[in-house]
Amino acid sequence: MLVALDAGHGKDTAGKRSPDCTLLEYEFNRAIASRVRTILTAHGVSVILTAQPDDLDTSLSARCCAANKKKANIFVSLHANASGSGTWDSASGWEIYVYKKGGQAEKLAQSIHSVSLPCLGLKDRGIKEADFYVLRKTNMPAVLIEHGFYTNRGECALLKSTAFRDKCAEVDAKGILNYLGII
Repeated sequence: MLVALDAGHGKDTAGKRSPDCTLLEYEFNRAIASRVRTILTAHGVSVILTAQPDDLDTSLSARCCAANKKKANIFVSLHANASGSGTWDSASGWEIYVYKKGGQAEKLAQSIHSVSLPCLGLKDRGIKEADFYVLRKTNMPAVLIEHGFYTNRGECALLKSTAFRDKCAEVDAKGILNYLGII
């Protein structure tokens, strides 16, 4: 089994930071990807990272090409969310996206969703469809996870915490492993 982990965005991606600039989304995403990779490899799963930790901003096309070229079995894009206002607000919760419902991507999303929500304690924003490039241009079941809002003061504090990051990685990995039939 080969899993493509996509730590969404890069250091130079504009606007991807908390209103007080104490949390950069790319840093959270890469921290989660590193932790998930460690857990998956401990269970014998091969992992490729679509963006390396020191990359400033790997293009969406390059991310998809890396997964497609290596023939990954699944693609998981890791993110933190923002309401778009650029200021603190009340938008909150966890959600996961697929390109179209009804196939293996939705089964992967359901597997991750069923483990994540009870453990993370965040509002359930559900499984949603979206025309995101990384979901549309990958040749394997693909999901994009939003682990909470960095524009929400409370969730931003969680996203910065080591304990919450560990918990996010554990549930993401468990959902992936469940989908793959490993645990």
